[in-house]
Amino acid sequence: MFDLNFTWVDINCPKCGYQELVQLIDVKSEKRIFCHNCKINILLTDGEASVHTSINSTNSALKELEKTFKNFGK
Repeated sequence: MFDLNFTWVDINCPKCGYQELVQLIDVKSEKRIFCHNCKINILLTDGEASVHTSINSTNSALKELEKTFKNFGK
């Protein structure tokens, strides 16, 4: 099954603008990452838990859709 937690997204370093790839689960867990260009630490934040809520609700909807397809035609 498709799980949005492991989807890669681009973010830009707030200091130098260098583009980094992170997984949504890293944002959800507010992980600290390292900019490979300017060497600063970047704390990922999930303001108002919007990433957390969106991932969970979308994953739930995908599970329901998968369940519906499995039961289709029975």
